[in-house]
Formats: sequence, structure tokens, C-alpha cells
Amino acid sequence: MARKYIAVPAVPHPNISHLLTPAEAAAALHLSEDTLAVWRSTQRVSLKFVRIGRKILYRAEDVQAFIVERTGNQTTHCDQSWRRRAVSR
Repeated sequence: MARKYIAVPAVPHPNISHLLTPAEAAAALHLSEDTLAVWRSTQRVSLKFVRIGRKILYRAEDVQAFIVERTGNQTTHCDQSWRRRAVSR
């Protein structure tokens, strides 16, 4: 009996995003891999990730959305109050 092989398309499927390793995602966000690991384990920050077996990956579009969600043009009151406390000491 002859084996049948499935051809893998040369062009990626439109529903499949480019996957980043933790090192690549950390570099894109200017963070350490350890920070991403803490975020994953504590669920403190809502950066989505993909787990395939023991491997952790990040979808490039999720990393981009994470950056866009946190893009602003002014600081918050929390940041301003922290600065006032630091200056007054």
C-alpha cells in the first residue's frame, strides 16, 4: 500500500498567525523572558499566549494588540501621584 502525503501549502493559511518564541516576544516588548513568565503564571497582565505541549508561543498579532492597547498620550493620575511622592522625599 502506497503512503499518501499531504502537501503543505507554501502560503500560510490566513487564519494562522506568525508565532513568536518568548525570547522574540520579550525583545519586541523590551522586556525580559522572566517578566513574561511571571505574567503568565500570575495572570497579572492579559497578554495572550499559546501552549503547545510544554512549548509557550505568542501570536504576533496578540503582541501587537497588547502594544496598541497600552499606547497613550498622557500619564495617568496614578503615575503622577507616584512622581509627586518620589519628588517630595
